Amino acid sequence: MRNVFKMAIDFFKRRRLRIGGAFLLLLLGMVALFLFCPMDTRLYLDSNPSPQILDRSGTPLYFFLNKQNQWAMEKGLDEIDAYLTKATIAVEDHRFFKHHGVDMLAVSRAVFQNLFEGRIASGASTITMQVVKISRKMKRRIPDKIIQAWLALRLERRATKNQIIQAYLNKAPYGMNLVGCESAAWRYWGKSAKELTLPEAALLAGLPRSPTYLNPLKYPERAIKRRNFVLSKMLKHQLISQSEYESAVKTPVNVRWHSFTHLAPHTSLKLKNKLGSADYLQTTLDYEIQKATEENIRDHLQKLESGLNAAAIIIDVSTAEVLARVGSSDYFSGQKGCRVDCCASPRSPGSALKPFIYALAMDNNQLYPCEILMDSPTDFGLYSPENYNRDYAGRISATLALQRSLNIPAVKIIERLGTEKALSFFRRTGLSTLNQTAEHYGLGLALGDCEVRLDELAAAYLMLANLGSYRQPQIIKSYFETPEMRILSRSACVKLFEMLESPVPVEFSRMPYKTVTMSTRLCWKTGTSSQKRDAWAFVFNRHYVVGVWLGKTQSGSSPDLVGADAALPLALRIFRGLKPKASPDFPDIQNSLSPVKMCAHSGLPASAECLHTMIVYIPANQSIARKCVTCLDARRTRMSDNPLKILHPVQGAEFILTGEINGDRIRLKSSLEGRDKIHWYQDGKYLGASDSGSDYLLTLAEGLHKLSCMNSSGDTAQINYRVISPSDIESKNKFK
Repeated sequence: MRNVFKMAIDFFKRRRLRIGGAFLLLLLGMVALFLFCPMDTRLYLDSNPSPQILDRSGTPLYFFLNKQNQWAMEKGLDEIDAYLTKATIAVEDHRFFKHHGVDMLAVSRAVFQNLFEGRIASGASTITMQVVKISRKMKRRIPDKIIQAWLALRLERRATKNQIIQAYLNKAPYGMNLVGCESAAWRYWGKSAKELTLPEAALLAGLPRSPTYLNPLKYPERAIKRRNFVLSKMLKHQLISQSEYESAVKTPVNVRWHSFTHLAPHTSLKLKNKLGSADYLQTTLDYEIQKATEENIRDHLQKLESGLNAAAIIIDVSTAEVLARVGSSDYFSGQKGCRVDCCASPRSPGSALKPFIYALAMDNNQLYPCEILMDSPTDFGLYSPENYNRDYAGRISATLALQRSLNIPAVKIIERLGTEKALSFFRRTGLSTLNQTAEHYGLGLALGDCEVRLDELAAAYLMLANLGSYRQPQIIKSYFETPEMRILSRSACVKLFEMLESPVPVEFSRMPYKTVTMSTRLCWKTGTSSQKRDAWAFVFNRHYVVGVWLGKTQSGSSPDLVGADAALPLALRIFRGLKPKASPDFPDIQNSLSPVKMCAHSGLPASAECLHTMIVYIPANQSIARKCVTCLDARRTRMSDNPLKILHPVQGAEFILTGEINGDRIRLKSSLEGRDKIHWYQDGKYLGASDSGSDYLLTLAEGLHKLSCMNSSGDTAQINYRVISPSDIESKNKFK
């Protein structure tokens, strides 16, 4: 019996050893697992941020909801206000820096309290355990708590305390669909978590406990009570002073709904597809310039007819980077057409194409900048263009014709070039919408009888500002320079700078503000499409290019849509707000221009027959083989038997107005009638022309007048005559 008892004791001893050994092995395995098994901390430390479009310096321009339809903005601990970190630790886990993931004192307290009350009345979750819970979407159950504790212990061995508190602040729920303190700070106060005050930080730190119940937008009293509790915890743990506490608890909530940043919506939504799996995409846009441009457009449109829209683009000349791009006045207004990207919409440019025609003509030796052109009604076969105001200047230099944006000279220049060459040139400058044949556009191409995009035309103006080298404008930040392609000579562009530099209008019609004198030198050009459907303006120098379009998104005309009246004031206002650069705003002439003796009468290189000459700087690459022949023809005319004279009316003639229909008109007649085309002027204003096939009938107007004429050789004649009314006759007779 004793042996049996001994055998039983030995058996149980051996079994206990086996169980103890197995338990020891299990414990050692768990320790090994804890110490050496790899753990992917990215699940716990990385957040799921909302995709962002950033400006050139990293400032958010536009936020998108993440895949969970949440607003989540990741920030580093150094980008979060220190008060918020202290407040969170004080209220959630004040021994955070003393434990290793599980606070045994808090666990003991929670167990005792829950057993005493017979329910789960207190938790013991540390900040590390909460990070695990949020990351793995775990529930509030005992088994889940054990797993949280185990994973928290493991996480603490592989991450720093700063990494863990940063993860918590980026992942904690703060009400509605707000995840992380940054999105909450923007929603409630319209600013970054870096800028929070102590009362704001304390309020935010208290929300994750019960974000819906404590929502400060709906329940401000509850939020204040919770905030004051957090402040008392901070005071208790000596994280703030007594005076800070007393001041903070007296501060009102001051919470209201703030929309997230949604600048450059047209651009941002287009770039969203380029994000891919990335959290952000950095652009070349400048936050402050973009914001100011959008505000300027909205303010400007309030001064014009309702229903108009506007778009603008700003490009840095030195880098070809787009600094601002506004597709329409208000993307979120809900109005019809508000979401149309007018920067990319083909519209008629009007006179905005003329500078390119002039520059191309100079580059092809078809035009001198001082060359005299005839601005008078002209038929080009079946095409008979008119000036905008139906007024004509007669003889005018190419520079002045460009500055005054006269149509007839521009059409004559493109006729010299050929529409095919002009069209090919425009396509090389990136105007992709010019996809018809040269015959389709005809000579009207010079006057904007086509459709172009604002962003592409701005790129063409960038080429002019870059002195003839074309660079594709960049809107996605890149550290590689875009390739350049020579389109025009540097010489032609330098001269074009001189030709387009003209005084800025002091006051614009119907505009309640005046443009001030600008210290920087600049060039500007406007455009107005047919029937006043589109108004354009481009302002540029060696620093920036500003392009502006105004019109109706759904097409349609408006009396306000005149380039100089509607678009130019806005373009100048935008340009004036740009930061000046230290570099010169106009190009250095260097060897780009050469002094040449030109005929003062024709504007062509002077010949031996030219009696009056002037020195003009023209593009250095221009040939001067096309000499003036006008003076030679004039000399031959003077030596002939038919000098130019005005035969009717004669010098000193006096006419009496009759008041009858067509009764106060006279036929103008010169000595070269039937042999030459004669251009007529009265009081310095161009009237029209007469030739062998047509007479010119002058409608008389009361007063003393100076009548002059000029033939194709440049010879002139002049007389004075007077027109009086019948009442003047009666007055004279009365006093005789």
